[in-house]
Amino acid sequence: MRIFALENTFIYKDLSMCCEKLSLTKLIDMDELYNEFCSIKETLDKIIEERKQTHSLNEKKTIYETWHELFRHLNIPNLLKIFQFIVSIPCSNAAAERAFSLCGNVWTDSRNRLSVEHVKAELQVKINFQYNCKDFYDYVIKNKKLLKCAKSQDKYSFKKKN
Repeated sequence: MRIFALENTFIYKDLSMCCEKLSLTKLIDMDELYNEFCSIKETLDKIIEERKQTHSLNEKKTIYETWHELFRHLNIPNLLKIFQFIVSIPCSNAAAERAFSLCGNVWTDSRNRLSVEHVKAELQVKINFQYNCKDFYDYVIKNKKLLKCAKSQDKYSFKKKN
């Protein structure tokens, strides 16, 4: 996976081995991937050399910024799929552990008859909701449309405006 770190020469053999290790060979057209590799090889070599020359962290773009720029300007969909797959792999299991911990806080001995749907709903509110009690109260009181929808028994979809 270090191939995407842009520290050493970008080699197709490493890229194809990366696809094999991640079991992506059925999702990726390997012939197209080779064509993409050939079209971007020279550009990547220049980028790697520039990154080696730049010593200041303030001047150096992050790997994500560099790849984002490349994907935005070049048509390399197979490389994009591989990169997206790699960066979506969590570096730790902290998020899952936190979810289980929160689940344990909700599903206690005294609340052991909660359905999975209720636990899920409570966890979603707990994790995704950013208001404290006072701010939420102010938000709801000012939002007449939300109050009307909440009081009715009709099914509704209500979207938060940013």
